[in-house]
Amino acid sequence: MVFDRTPFTTWGGYGGLALRGRPDWTDTRILLDDGTSQDRVLGTKATWCDLSGRIEGGEAGLLILDAATNPRHPVPWYGSTRAATYGDEGWSNFLNAAFLWEGPLSWPAGRDPLVFDYRVVVHDGTWDQERCAAEHARWVNA
Repeated sequence: MVFDRTPFTTWGGYGGLALRGRPDWTDTRILLDDGTSQDRVLGTKATWCDLSGRIEGGEAGLLILDAATNPRHPVPWYGSTRAATYGDEGWSNFLNAAFLWEGPLSWPAGRDPLVFDYRVVVHDGTWDQERCAAEHARWVNA
């Protein structure tokens, strides 16, 4: 069996666990495990990725943790905070653990099931690198 995707040109390259956040989730940013904060990530590998911003008068975020046992760990991330979606500029708030970013994945018939292990943490506030890393370490060392 071959798992595949549409290769990235101006879109594509993703498959697997994904989040599309609400359009009223504003001023969002993507934070990676190396501490970089970005508006868009295109295949950047990281052990975790956080999307945080303003919503309903407060701040909230979503942190996705990638297990070391996952195929192609650390996973390449594909995501954006703002994008022209269907011709309308706005908050896209899309995040994907894009295990197919670099190409198809073959999984032989009769082999053990293809299993992915992620932890999704929904949190109040905008977490910094230290807080996200601590959550990752807590999960890995549990």
